[in-house]
Amino acid sequence: MDRHVHEIELECQEACSRLRCSLETVNRHTGEEAPVLERLVADCRRDAHLFLEKLRHLELEARFESPANAVDPSPPYSLVQLRQELRTLSAEVDAAERRLLIANGGARREGLLGSEAKMSEGCKQLEVSGLMKTHGQRHK
Repeated sequence: MDRHVHEIELECQEACSRLRCSLETVNRHTGEEAPVLERLVADCRRDAHLFLEKLRHLELEARFESPANAVDPSPPYSLVQLRQELRTLSAEVDAAERRLLIANGGARREGLLGSEAKMSEGCKQLEVSGLMKTHGQRHK
């Protein structure tokens, strides 16, 4: 059984490594394209969920099927390390999601400012044309 637990631990470490790589990609992304950042953050969230699933599987196997745990119920050190790594990386995924929300909010804000400028220009044109009509009618 310990061999089986070791295999699951390796899968968990691979999932952790994948998540770390996904986060590095997000952190290196400097482009303004929100869809690209959305995809990268979605990859991070998917990898975080995979890591969590693997870690839960590892915890169950280590707790219930390892003969060593029948004597000592405390989790193995590697499991504690992986839990901490998951917490740290999950916080980074949350930060990446906040960055995405801010980026999307900034794009929306820029779009709204652009729309506001167009409306302001349109209002000025209406005022000018209204003044011209009013001014033209007075001179007749």
